[in-house]
Amino acid sequence: MTALRITLTVFGSAIAAAFIVVVSAMAVTALAVATNSTAGVPGLVTATAGDGADLASTQFISPGSAIWFVTITAGFTAASLMAFRMHARRRINTRQLDQL
Repeated sequence: MTALRITLTVFGSAIAAAFIVVVSAMAVTALAVATNSTAGVPGLVTATAGDGADLASTQFISPGSAIWFVTITAGFTAASLMAFRMHARRRINTRQLDQL
């Protein structure tokens, strides 16, 4: 596996993790507005319902957000690299069977 492929995998995983964190914040905000109460994901985001024009207030929790982001990125990266490795192994095994 080349360094470029690993770099692109990590970069793609970071983008996917950022998307998941933002979607989680949006979902928690929508939940807070719908229930008119406080909602949150522990260690990531807290949303508080407001009144009138201020529908909700959302805050990312300082160290927890970074931990969530890094953990999700690491999980996606590990899963992607394992999938690449399994695909390469299957391809090698198929070639060996074709040579028989």
